[in-house]
Amino acid sequence: MKTANKTLLILLAIAFTITAQAQYQGISVGYMKVKPGQWSNYLELEKQAKEYHQARVEKGIITQWHLYRKMYSGAEDPYDFIVVHFYDDYQKSGNSNPKELVDELYTSEEQSAFMKKVWETRDQVREEYYDQVAASDEFKPAKYIRINLYKVKPGNAGPFIQSRREITQPLFSEFVKRGHMAGWSLWRKLTYDQEFQFSSVDAFEEFGQWKSGMPYAEIWDEVHPDKNRTEIQPEYAGLRMQVRSEYWELVDATVPKQE
Repeated sequence: MKTANKTLLILLAIAFTITAQAQYQGISVGYMKVKPGQWSNYLELEKQAKEYHQARVEKGIITQWHLYRKMYSGAEDPYDFIVVHFYDDYQKSGNSNPKELVDELYTSEEQSAFMKKVWETRDQVREEYYDQVAASDEFKPAKYIRINLYKVKPGNAGPFIQSRREITQPLFSEFVKRGHMAGWSLWRKLTYDQEFQFSSVDAFEEFGQWKSGMPYAEIWDEVHPDKNRTEIQPEYAGLRMQVRSEYWELVDATVPKQE
């Protein structure tokens, strides 16, 4: 009986893992350039907009909204802040700002005044959309994230994703479990870009945590005892080229939908 119960628990765990991985998650990423002298006004504007984004969470239009500040940036950088919207269904991104919700929350005069402030404070440089293809766990707001942009050689997208799911994801899940990181995820850009096609996100709760040494070799041996790291890593690394990394600091975020 004990053996049967143990087998049942294992099967349920596998089924849960498959279901969790199959759940869709996508993000739209908007890059904002704040106009000179408008930083405080822009942040106040986003603070006001958070009420609307929270309403979208409660309506099930989006699952999360995050506002980040790009760290180590200067006046010549193309953007200063990043707005990220999370979706559990790609179709929802096609009508993510329904007029009926806007009209329910704000008068036409309030809407006009708000948009006037938007035009005065910032420009949206561009917007991108990504599908999540792997993750250590559910993506949650973390104080700091490192964005790693990857260019994958033609024909290597499939093997790259497979290697990240089979090799990287278990490693970073263990890093998270031991407190070295707050999370890890891999995203595929919806539209083709010659500069990069994938982005991984390393999440941290403490400043500078990304510079602390991680016991990579030790955890590799524990997570992949049957895999030779010195043989696999060169082949694994040859699938992609890292274009650059950026560091973002969380400024604000919505809270989960109230059930």
